[in-house]
Amino acid sequence: MVVRYEVGFDSALAEIISEVKYMDELGFNVPQDARTIALLEDQYVLRVSALKQMLRRFYDVLDQLDVSQVTFCAHRCHSVSSASVGLCV
Repeated sequence: MVVRYEVGFDSALAEIISEVKYMDELGFNVPQDARTIALLEDQYVLRVSALKQMLRRFYDVLDQLDVSQVTFCAHRCHSVSSASVGLCV
């Protein structure tokens, strides 16, 4: 069994950001935290996109490895995985 990671982007967040922008434009009182998040939308979208692209490249490289290369790298991947957030399994 091969484990694949995905970048989680909750589509509800995009909807909330959109609604906050509309409410602010219509003059409704919007909490400052919500307004700040809406202002950071572009940065958030760019970072999610960059993470997805990085993960795609990672799996492209991983898919090119043969069994002996995977075996050779398995110990290192496991130690990196144990020490961080689990990038290799």
